Amino acid sequence: MERRVIDMLSHARAVWFLFIVLLFVLTTSHPASAQTQWTKPSVYQAWIGYNNMFYAKGANGGHIVTAKQSGSTSTSFWEEAEEIEIADDAYDWSIANDPTNDHSKYVDEINNLCTGFVDNMPSRFVGPGGKYDWSGDLFNDDLDWAVIAFIRAYQITGNSSWLAAAETNFNTVWTRGQAPGGQGNGLS
Repeated sequence: MERRVIDMLSHARAVWFLFIVLLFVLTTSHPASAQTQWTKPSVYQAWIGYNNMFYAKGANGGHIVTAKQSGSTSTSFWEEAEEIEIADDAYDWSIANDPTNDHSKYVDEINNLCTGFVDNMPSRFVGPGGKYDWSGDLFNDDLDWAVIAFIRAYQITGNSSWLAAAETNFNTVWTRGQAPGGQGNGLS
C-alpha cells in the first residue's frame, strides 16, 4: 500500500513537472508582441474561473481544491498546500498591481482554503498534537510546502492559527532532520 502511494506521488510530481515545462515553452516561444497582455479585469476573471472549476466546499468545512473540474475529491496533501500558495500569489499580485482594489475576497479565500486544508485532512496525516499537527505525513517536503503556504497565509490574513500550524509542522521537520544522539550529521 505504501509503495503504491509513493508511486502515485511520484507520478503526480512528474505530471506537474511536465506541465511547468510545457507552460514555460509555450510562454517563451512566442515574440512578446504576440502575447496577450494581462489586465486587472482579465487576471481577476482567470482567478474566478479557476475557483469556479476547481474549488468546492469541503465535507467538514472550508474550501478544498478538487482533483478534477467540478469534482468533489480533494487533491493530495502537497497539492492542496500549493493551491493555498496560488491564492497567496493572487493576493500578492492584486496588492502590487491594483493597490486601491478591495483585497478582502483574496483574504477570505485564503482563510477558506486553509480551513478546508485543516478540517478535511485525512486522519492518517493528523499527528498526536491534533488538527494542526500533520506529522502523520512522513514526507518532509510535503510538510514544508504546507509550512510555506500557512506562513504566507498568516502574513496575509493575520490568523494566528495558520502561524501555529506552520510552527508545529516546521518543528516536526526540524526534529526529524536531527541526527540521533547529537552525532552532528543532522540539520544542526
